[in-house]
Amino acid sequence: MQLEFWLLFLCVQDANRKGIQHWWRGFWKKGNQIISTNLPHRELSKEYRQRTMFLGDLRSRNCTMLLDGVRSTDTGPFYFAIELSLGMRFSYIKNAVTIDIIREPKPPSLSVQVSDKITASCSVTHSCPAMPPKLSWNHRGSITQRSKKRNEWKWEMVSTVTFTPLLSDFNKTLTCTVKYRGGKVAQNSTIIHI
Repeated sequence: MQLEFWLLFLCVQDANRKGIQHWWRGFWKKGNQIISTNLPHRELSKEYRQRTMFLGDLRSRNCTMLLDGVRSTDTGPFYFAIELSLGMRFSYIKNAVTIDIIREPKPPSLSVQVSDKITASCSVTHSCPAMPPKLSWNHRGSITQRSKKRNEWKWEMVSTVTFTPLLSDFNKTLTCTVKYRGGKVAQNSTIIHI
């Protein structure tokens, strides 16, 4: 079963290294297998050839890698290695990254405030700000969406719908649906009490 989402890795920075080298070669590895690199013509294994992209800028100490189309076999551990033009090499194998694969996404958080208008908020956390999940409602109204960074690894997408309830809304279900890249869907619902 192929799991679809984007994953962001950030490298461990070597705080003791100052100064810019003439060239930097960065490699994300799984065991001895190179799965992503900043070298555009480097041949990668068939398993990762079309699914990884090196996004970081090593001169800025950023070794971000994108892993797309995550599979159940992509648990890692993954580690970063770097080669510098002065013949120095560093490997962060002791700082390896592992991935917890979740087969089904959690339902979004849902909260509702009722006064003369109904204001409902739905939120989910995610790991890729470039491709956030999409939130939708089963009721019309004024909808706002915002994304905010929660910490270095996690973002939150929040959707809010506001509407004036009608008598026909009483005891009806209000549902928020989240759709992730790759088609995974989760929902949360509440009954409208006016």
